[in-house]
Amino acid sequence: MARHVAIVGTLTIASGQTDSPALSTVAKPKIALGVAIDLVIYAPSALTGTVSVQVSPIEEPDSADWRTASVAGTPVTIAAGAAEVVPVVAARDLRIHSSGAEGADRSFIVLAQYDPAL
Repeated sequence: MARHVAIVGTLTIASGQTDSPALSTVAKPKIALGVAIDLVIYAPSALTGTVSVQVSPIEEPDSADWRTASVAGTPVTIAAGAAEVVPVVAARDLRIHSSGAEGADRSFIVLAQYDPAL
């Protein structure tokens, strides 16, 4: 059976803020993160801070539950204007984090590729 691509949701860091809402507030992360083969995050063309992907091991996480996702010790970051392939990690939730307050609303589109046979 063929693999499919689906928009999981759009995560927006509001102007003046550093964090997007949790993916669980705009999608069903249990489904998206549980069956995804690949995730791709499309970034806006301008960013104020260095942007990274944060994950949580629990559903409905508090602020202390978030950790920066990393691969072999290197943080997963997203460059302005990029379509970044994000490794699928074992997590219950996901959000986008900026190292500095963003100067405008910044929206990131999250897509997942999945195999319906899995």
